[in-house]
Amino acid sequence: MTHGGFPTAEKSTGGTDRGGPCKLHTRSAVQSRNYPDHSRPMGQRVVVVGGGVTGVGVARDLAMRGADVTLLERDRLAAGTSGRMHGLLHSGARYALSDPAAAEECLHENAILREIASHCIEDTGGLFVSLPADDPDYYDSKLAACEEIGIPTEELTPTAAQKLEPALSNDLDRAFRVPDGAIDPFRLIVANAKSAANHGAKIETDTPVTGLLVEDGQVVGVRTGDERTIRANHVVNAAGPWAGQLFADLAVDVPLAPAQGAMAVTNARPVETVINRCRPTDEGDILVPHETTAILGTTDRAIDGPDAISETGEEIELLREELAKLVPELADTRLIRTYWGVRPLYDPDDGGESGRDFAVLDHGERDDLPGVTTVVGGKLTTYRLMAEAVSDAVAEKLGLDAPCRTAEEPLPGSGDRPGWEAVASRYDLRNPVAHRTATRLGDRTEPVLDDAQPNPVVCECEGVTDAEIRDAIRDVGADLDGVRSRTRATMGPCQGGVCAHRIAGVLAEAVGSDPAWSELSSLVAERDRGQRHLDSPAQRAQIERNRLRRGRLLNLAAGKASDGLPLGDFATGTASAAGHSSKEYGQSSPTTGPQDVIVYGGGLAARLAALAAAQEGVSVALLTPDSLTPDGFTGMVDLLGSLPGDTGLVADPIPAVDSLPDSHPLRRAGAAGVREALDRFDAVVGSTLAGSATERNGLVSSPVGTPLPVARYPPSFEPGLLSRRSDTLLVGFESIPDFPAKFAAETLSNRVPYAVRGATIELCATAPERPVRRLARALDRNERWPSDEPIRSTLAQVLDRVHEGESRIGLPSMLGIEATFEIRSELSTQLGAEVFELPVPAPSAAAIRLSDRLDAQLRAHGVEVRQRVEDLALAGQARIEAVDVQNGPRYEASQVVLATGGVAAGGLTMDRSGVQEPTFGLPVEHQTDHQAGLAVDPDWRPGANGVICHPNLRAAGSILGGFDPATEHSRAGVEIVTGVQAGLAAAREVTR
Repeated sequence: MTHGGFPTAEKSTGGTDRGGPCKLHTRSAVQSRNYPDHSRPMGQRVVVVGGGVTGVGVARDLAMRGADVTLLERDRLAAGTSGRMHGLLHSGARYALSDPAAAEECLHENAILREIASHCIEDTGGLFVSLPADDPDYYDSKLAACEEIGIPTEELTPTAAQKLEPALSNDLDRAFRVPDGAIDPFRLIVANAKSAANHGAKIETDTPVTGLLVEDGQVVGVRTGDERTIRANHVVNAAGPWAGQLFADLAVDVPLAPAQGAMAVTNARPVETVINRCRPTDEGDILVPHETTAILGTTDRAIDGPDAISETGEEIELLREELAKLVPELADTRLIRTYWGVRPLYDPDDGGESGRDFAVLDHGERDDLPGVTTVVGGKLTTYRLMAEAVSDAVAEKLGLDAPCRTAEEPLPGSGDRPGWEAVASRYDLRNPVAHRTATRLGDRTEPVLDDAQPNPVVCECEGVTDAEIRDAIRDVGADLDGVRSRTRATMGPCQGGVCAHRIAGVLAEAVGSDPAWSELSSLVAERDRGQRHLDSPAQRAQIERNRLRRGRLLNLAAGKASDGLPLGDFATGTASAAGHSSKEYGQSSPTTGPQDVIVYGGGLAARLAALAAAQEGVSVALLTPDSLTPDGFTGMVDLLGSLPGDTGLVADPIPAVDSLPDSHPLRRAGAAGVREALDRFDAVVGSTLAGSATERNGLVSSPVGTPLPVARYPPSFEPGLLSRRSDTLLVGFESIPDFPAKFAAETLSNRVPYAVRGATIELCATAPERPVRRLARALDRNERWPSDEPIRSTLAQVLDRVHEGESRIGLPSMLGIEATFEIRSELSTQLGAEVFELPVPAPSAAAIRLSDRLDAQLRAHGVEVRQRVEDLALAGQARIEAVDVQNGPRYEASQVVLATGGVAAGGLTMDRSGVQEPTFGLPVEHQTDHQAGLAVDPDWRPGANGVICHPNLRAAGSILGGFDPATEHSRAGVEIVTGVQAGLAAAREVTR
């Protein structure tokens, strides 16, 4: 049964005293952004306090009427309530019973926003669904109330509702459709601010208002935190929950009942439609699909003030539990973020029932304090109506007779825009990047993307390109959180773990490295705060992957340091390109049948355990949970770069082993065991890595210019060791955002006693997919790509144009997989400078080379490799007799080595109850955050409380506890040493 049609916009009929959300100004953090100031008659100057949706809406409305408007926001735009809501574009149905007038306003404004803010809205539609436990009379009353108000509805059978949304519960009883939608509050607020600025308003962020300026009993302006006085004929207080603080020095009360609400974000969209539970408003009753995610909402808890939020994991669990009754898969869905907002509920009765009405308070009439008006309460959907009501009142006081035009004039971005197919074709963007770009930018798509080639994707999760990042930086300046809110970069499942340093690199080009480091630190901290209450094993693994990337590969903790590096303490390299051990170890022939040793895992520790055992002449099978890939490899060996709890760099890692805690895996191996393992590793990798000629660490520049202490490194890295004091040119590629060369060069130049300069080049007109692999393979074969010239010659010519005589030139690790020495030699000869490589996140060419070398050695030593093996079970009681593979063979074995990795790799799982070992159910004795893992005896056998689990089971690598690879720069070292030692122990037990 259908009632009515979808709402259409009609001209606004003017002011009202009811309506939408509220908004705030927040804490100061970033540089302010000042739009151009246009003078207006002094009698029409207005200061708006608060950069939420109501504040920018008022600024836009009054500026369009001709007022001289200055908006002041103490943080960034959308930093408070407006940026912390569930993204629902109300149809009015949620208020149809409790507040019919508010429902009518929502319906009216819903239609207007679809016209003027189309690029901010996704037309998801909405469903109200009822379960058997819900009151059927309430459902009937809700449906009748919607019909009475004129909200379009369509009743659906449970079967039809599940056809529309297959994820809905089988317990679904009744359902009806309404014209709800999803709205991006950040995009909406930015568009309003742009429109206001286009009409002459001045928008100042990072500008807290400390009080009102009162003369002769009248407000004549405001005082700001930077000790300015801004005079105005009228002040509009749109500070949301913080509205009362504007009157801290005055006897004026703004009656608010602030309430906090929790929300959680999923890593994917389980539904395409807004799902509302049809019952009296309660906690955990709405699910809003939003971009690539969905938002679970919300709780409602009274608090003492806007800054008194109390975040608890219990609220998040409540949301999951309640909404899983509607969409069962939410019980196990990965949550990637949680956040809390504060509702500025208007409470004129001081403790009475607080509704969702808004109020416009004329303090001249109410408090005998003319010159200031406050707007509180409401909802985001009706922000424009609220702004119109405020602007009508202010305009009358200022003698402005221009009518409101905000309902007719589209916001910037919501004019005619190209279809995503045209965007994909014209700008060589794949879907869904083209679709998301066109959706976010709207009618600004072509101006932003024109002349932006190559235009690599900087944030893969959200499909954000370099052009969008640069456009946002031009808008907000040195404010990465502002860039995030405009582009959605860092808002996907990795929460900035992959792309944050890339965005900072783009920012550094515009403002320099110091502000970029400050902003990067703030952005990382803000992203991490939103994951504190998550206990999904998948997201905990992502959090640990982020820590490892930021620690061992980027060393972000050292980013802002300016003290000189102790270069004399570190290795300068060796004369030879190889520098590896000459000792030979045995090789096995391929065998079949029962295996002497089974190794389970696919990383560095697992491969080395298998090789070490095979070198002892026993038969080995390596079972891997996934394919053998370079994932997790850096192409270098970080043995021990810092001691626990000490940020200083370790120059001599092997002697430092004896100062580690007894529980540390390297201490358990001892200095002699570490040397033995490294000797074997050097023999295996041969000329793939250098550095074995000295026990000292070398210092390599990270992709962002911070020092990385490494014990082994590719020969192609050796000329770039920081202790080699030579003027340096770092060269990045537009299509490889993982290596922001100018950012790295400026950072590095602050800490070394020689000149370092950065430049960016490009070989391709458009960014290729997987650019590192593509360039490396092309260089190996010296292809005539991307031009008719051989690529090595083309690269040399392009490098020569940016080379200014530096004695060495550093490039991201992409100089071939098989012909690296030849490629470097050719380039060095042509350029008259030593060409070297620097690390980039996997898969770098160096990581691929090391992975390929290890895999070749596995084949040479007769190790049977079976990939993508899951669901193992141990056969036997105390002693393991075999390993059973579900839907696969049984592997009889004398010894087993478990090397599946830590939390980041999935070898351990972490949730609210602690850390678990999921493969064999082994006890995890080390539960310390970031050092969680198995405890082992001196023979690498896992156990608990001094009792081993199985006499013929050993563990190696990051599954071991007692160390923090991200801060110690010790992951590869632990993987190598424990892998080799566990493999040797297993083999020697077989041959005993």
